[in-house]
Amino acid sequence: MDIIKNNKTEKFLSRDLIYIISRNSNWTKSDIDKTLAANVYAEKKALFRFFDFFLLALGVGFAASGAIFFFAYNWDEMTPFIKVSIVCALLIGSVTVSLFVNMPPTAKKIILTGAALLVGVLLAVYGQVYQTGANSWEMFAEWAVFIVIWTFVANFAPLWMLLVILLNTTFILYTNSFYVDFQVLLFFLFLFNGAFVVIGEMGYWVNVFKKRTGWLLVTVLLFTALCSTVGIIMSLFDANLYILDIIELPFAWIIAMCLYILMFIYSIYMHYTSYLLIIAASVIAIATALLAKILIEPFSIFLCGFFIVVCISLTTHYINKLNKRWYGNK
Repeated sequence: MDIIKNNKTEKFLSRDLIYIISRNSNWTKSDIDKTLAANVYAEKKALFRFFDFFLLALGVGFAASGAIFFFAYNWDEMTPFIKVSIVCALLIGSVTVSLFVNMPPTAKKIILTGAALLVGVLLAVYGQVYQTGANSWEMFAEWAVFIVIWTFVANFAPLWMLLVILLNTTFILYTNSFYVDFQVLLFFLFLFNGAFVVIGEMGYWVNVFKKRTGWLLVTVLLFTALCSTVGIIMSLFDANLYILDIIELPFAWIIAMCLYILMFIYSIYMHYTSYLLIIAASVIAIATALLAKILIEPFSIFLCGFFIVVCISLTTHYINKLNKRWYGNK
């Protein structure tokens, strides 16, 4: 019989759901075994492949870390030419291996990610050797510019994460140099990272990106929610709000709440419980801060604690209910 297939909503057949279908259909034992093997059981080859890539990524990470500690320990004993030459040799060798050596595409992308890390090492060594006097944000900006083409071409999630980290670091250091207000910084970080998540989901939805990397988008959304949560809570306490003065919140954070509503609807439609948990945690934190602002001091701690317990319990119950409905888990 035809079974529910994987689609854009990333529905999957759990063990419980397969058993429910088998008891209420004419599904043969061979079809059940094939479906279990495809959706539940981990293949031995896939497990070995995972360990191969994991150990390769670990080795590349240790190699990049070793290069950093090597320069830190032997800095005074090396001439400027040797310092720059060693990093350049490692960088060129990594890129050459990832381009011309016959190996699985994932292995090439992991090595290319190591080369992207070495770009930062090269910039740091060059800046220390020749004392360029550049600001710290300039080094991270140059680092991001140099690896941006690699990131788009490789389309590898760890490389995307490195680029996002570099861009966020650049913006934070840049704004600190010009004494930008902290709430303004949080809002622009929220806009950038929120746009990254929205573009990533839209690209996957319209088939620009063939594969969706859930952990990358969830991590970026988590940082986005952190920025908006801290910014809104600061706005609550800075604006001297009362029960009827919520409309005095900065317009920027109203935009943040609109994005929350949009992501909530999208999560329900796409069956993303991780997004729902992040949004729920942020909303609970903001609502708790608002209660602490409104309530009288002797009772605020008790009532806020009670409110948190109730909200977490209701959220957990709702997420579990959705999980059962979507995936058939017990």
